[in-house]
Amino acid sequence: MMLGVCLRRLAGGSIESDLELRPIAEEVLSECDGLPIAISTLGGALREKKKPVWKDALRRLQKPFPGDSLGMERNVYKTIKLSYDYLESDVKSCFLLCCLFPESSNILLHDLVIYGLGLGLFQGIDSMEGGRDRVESIG
Repeated sequence: MMLGVCLRRLAGGSIESDLELRPIAEEVLSECDGLPIAISTLGGALREKKKPVWKDALRRLQKPFPGDSLGMERNVYKTIKLSYDYLESDVKSCFLLCCLFPESSNILLHDLVIYGLGLGLFQGIDSMEGGRDRVESIG
């Protein structure tokens, strides 16, 4: 029963409609070691994706860990990294921009727009209003 709940959380509705996906999803779930953050993070990245994407994700999760120097559990790192890799370009740029601010700081939308426009992160956007709309659509 618990396996089914975790698989639905990880794969969404695609797990019921694609029987070939289930064994791959079970292996991905196994790589998560039952860690809720890993399951949730990968669930967001892989939900409703096709079988080749799942197979690629599984291969990447099974790759050797780059090192223990990060002070983080292997599977937590790998799932967060994989989730980041599947973000769209605009979302990645905005996420990396947020990383420039001190931890726990209150990042103003206005600041994200100014920096994003200044760095040319928003393709085809040349106004504050357009930049604000783009940042708000991201997230």
